Amino acid sequence: MISVAGSDASPWIRRFADLVPAGGRVLDVACGGGRHARSFLERGHTVTLIDRDTSGVQANHQPTAVTVVR
Repeated sequence: MISVAGSDASPWIRRFADLVPAGGRVLDVACGGGRHARSFLERGHTVTLIDRDTSGVQANHQPTAVTVVR
């Protein structure tokens, strides 16, 4: 379940996402459901998501697309 062009990412993420180098790794801390991670996945980044409750992430992402840390 990947959104179109990170449209559900916050304005702050959309504004600064281009500063991450192509192929760069992204760490999403307190990721919630992973909406910002989806934006970076669409851009081809490797993403690691960290949250105390990972149920939202596991429901919204393919297991091979992300690394989830609880």
